[in-house]
Amino acid sequence: MNESSDNRFTELLARRRRIWVSGLLAGSVFRIAGVFLAGWLVLGAFDAMLALPAGARSTLALAWTGLCLGALVYFTVRHRARTLSDFARYADRAADGRHPVLSSLQAREELARDSVSPFKRYLSEHLLDEGAGILAAHPEKRIPDNPSARSGMRFLLCCSSGVALVSLLLFPVFSTTYPRVLFPWQDHPPYSRYHFTVHLPEEPVYYGDTAELAVEVLGPPLREQVVLLLRGPGGESEGICFQESERRFVQEVENLTGEMQIAFATGRARTRWMTLPVQYEPRILAARLRTEPPAYTRLPVTDRLLREEVIESHTGAEFTLLVASNRPLATGRLTLHHEDGTRAVEAEILEGSSARFRWSLESDAELEVILEDLRGTRSREPFQLTQKALTDNPPEIALTEPPAYSLATPSTVLNLEGYARDDLGIRRVDLWRGLGRFRDRSHHLGPAAPETSLPIDEHIDLARLGAEPGNVLEFYAQARDTNPNSAAVTSNLVRVEIIDEETYAEILRSELTIRDFVRKMEETHLALEAVTKAIDALREAMRDGADESELQALKDALAEAMETARGVMDTLADDFPAYDIESTAAALWRESADALADQLGHLERMNLGDPEADDTLAAMRERWNGPENEAWEDLRDDAETLDRIHELMELAARLSAVVENQRDLTRHMDREVNRTGGVDTETIRSLGNTQDELREELESVAHAIKDAVDALPDDPRYYSLRESAMEVTTLIYLLQIPVDMEDAAEAGREVRPGAMLTHANRALESLESLLEQCSGGAFGGMCEGNLNFTLPDLNQTLAQMLNSLLGSGGTPGSPGQGRGFGIGGGRGAGMGGEGAWMSGPGSPLGVPVYGPQRSGFSPAREGLAYQGAGAAGRDGAGGPGSGTGATRVESGSAVEAEGAEYDPRDSFLLQPMPERYRDAARRYFQSLDNLDSEP
Repeated sequence: MNESSDNRFTELLARRRRIWVSGLLAGSVFRIAGVFLAGWLVLGAFDAMLALPAGARSTLALAWTGLCLGALVYFTVRHRARTLSDFARYADRAADGRHPVLSSLQAREELARDSVSPFKRYLSEHLLDEGAGILAAHPEKRIPDNPSARSGMRFLLCCSSGVALVSLLLFPVFSTTYPRVLFPWQDHPPYSRYHFTVHLPEEPVYYGDTAELAVEVLGPPLREQVVLLLRGPGGESEGICFQESERRFVQEVENLTGEMQIAFATGRARTRWMTLPVQYEPRILAARLRTEPPAYTRLPVTDRLLREEVIESHTGAEFTLLVASNRPLATGRLTLHHEDGTRAVEAEILEGSSARFRWSLESDAELEVILEDLRGTRSREPFQLTQKALTDNPPEIALTEPPAYSLATPSTVLNLEGYARDDLGIRRVDLWRGLGRFRDRSHHLGPAAPETSLPIDEHIDLARLGAEPGNVLEFYAQARDTNPNSAAVTSNLVRVEIIDEETYAEILRSELTIRDFVRKMEETHLALEAVTKAIDALREAMRDGADESELQALKDALAEAMETARGVMDTLADDFPAYDIESTAAALWRESADALADQLGHLERMNLGDPEADDTLAAMRERWNGPENEAWEDLRDDAETLDRIHELMELAARLSAVVENQRDLTRHMDREVNRTGGVDTETIRSLGNTQDELREELESVAHAIKDAVDALPDDPRYYSLRESAMEVTTLIYLLQIPVDMEDAAEAGREVRPGAMLTHANRALESLESLLEQCSGGAFGGMCEGNLNFTLPDLNQTLAQMLNSLLGSGGTPGSPGQGRGFGIGGGRGAGMGGEGAWMSGPGSPLGVPVYGPQRSGFSPAREGLAYQGAGAAGRDGAGGPGSGTGATRVESGSAVEAEGAEYDPRDSFLLQPMPERYRDAARRYFQSLDNLDSEP
């Protein structure tokens, strides 16, 4: 056998077989790949429609993949098992339908046997050469050119194109299903037309907390409920969500003790599984503070829940802080940051997850609480508090009545008023009383049990104390609060100087002129007149036969008039007599009050239908309008007489004030004229204007004297007073005093100081000459402070009137003498008189005076009416004056102004003081001013 032909045929056949098998394998792989892709498309479609669970998807995916891999193995084994004969047949079929290659292969097998004949060998070799030629002529095609591979590639391309086209057309569906099918073990939610937006808590969720989860579901209307799926160590669970709005659903997860997997679902649609992290840091869930204030505060023990806030109490309070944590605790510490350092308080760990801290309040501090759980995890953010120590303020105590310095008569019952108060409580209040330099004595005022306030209202009977004129009584109060470490607090000091009743009467007369008595007489007349009118009205109704109801009304009106008149009489009878004439009137007021009380009794028992009723009423009327009433008529006449004389006395006082003011003005002019450095033009003009005002005042006094004299009745008792007053008026014009004053004023306005001083001196000399010439007369004597005019039974009262107008004794116009009358007729200070002007220039010193009752009547009212105890003003000749009557302590104390803080000097009433007490009062108030000015 020709070996070259055999080898060549065998080599070509084997190589061509390998290429053929490779093409078959490639075609099978391409076909299986196409079928595999088509199968995944079908599997994705099933999942999109049925939302297959993960197990089903995994099973189907594994089954389909295994089937495709099995087919691949099968075809690989099958194709690799292809023999040379199989390829020879394939090659012959690809040729012309004959079988040269297969015949050549069979001939080669024949040649392999030794028994082959030479002819057959020849034929076989010829066939081998022919087969090798055919194989050599067969092209060596690559796999892509292999028909089987090309067919498989076309099948794969068709399947891939179909899958791609369907995926593109249904991209939203397959973009969801493919991951689920390809990666079934991963978390890929099934396809749904719903879109979920999950809202997890923004703040960290701590161990044991409750987390609120929310989801918004967008898409078609919901057909099934939205549920929350939970997955944890204990397995899976679900809960129906609460619908908060049309598309928003919420659910709470309570008592979280570990990380949870959550998802929201509705029907087959759901979200991805998300992790809800849990912080294992210990936190304070609740804090309760128990506060035990110090015992002296008497405040209750409080127990309240806390957040980060300010806690406060008084120093020494005991605090107990109980905190509840979300984790089981191992330790805890409370740190107090004071200004001078820090202090730590270790926790007492209780059962479960609670801790307790105990400490005492010493000062202001910032508090921080740090907890540590059993795993050793500490709180990242401390629980913070601020503690404040409240200050226990000392008690407030003051005596508001009487003021710091006052006068009182020995018979006065003094009302001592004030208050003591403290924010926590007053334990004890004592009143201390002293006389001069003698040892003080205390009197316990209370309270029986601690109180936050205690009013002080003590009645001190000066007669029982044995007070005598000249004594100086001192009072102050002392308070201690419930805090045992605080000192006693002392009130302001109150001094009361004892004066005799004559001095008290002098003070009353300086404020209450004789016109006060005149008003009392007029009030008495009005009260009695009301009684007589009521009697007349009742009698007339009885005579006219009025019905019973009308008679009863008139009887009640009469009883009311009698009761009012009796009250007036009682009050006036109890008044302390400031003037001598009031002592006489007091007996009549008391007698009339008793008579009215007796008549009231008869009236109550009277039967208006009794025939004797009219006689009884007539007798009552006769009592107040008959001969028995002559005493009242005499007193009224005396009052009118005193009122007329009082008017002339006021004019005399005004005239003496003009003389004193002219004397002062002249001295001032002399200083200005002779001053170094030239004349001050404005001052000279001002002095000229003042001179003109004095002229107007002098002419006003002169006209008023003339009018007052003309008003005097034609009675011999007034002849000397009339003549003396007219003499003074005449001399004013005869001496041309107004003319000299006018010339001085004109010279001042024209800035001629020498002429101004000359005319002013001439006017002063004329005024002094006038007083000297008229000093022996009734009116002129009153200008000098001398009473040259007498009336039977009224001399003492007249002297008291004159002294009250011009001061106690002395000559008007001398330095320091009593109260003068200012320009314009109003009562005021004369230009040079210091009188009652004390405690600083231009500020009258007022000192309250306590003594027997003194009622008053308002001068500003039209028609007189009883005011009761209290202030009584008076009118000057040219305008209203100011003044305050003595205070009756028995009827109440002076009332402090609302809203004003108490200052003893603020309560002083503007009252004059007797001369012998002025120096002592000056020294006392100067000492108060010195205390105020000390740093």
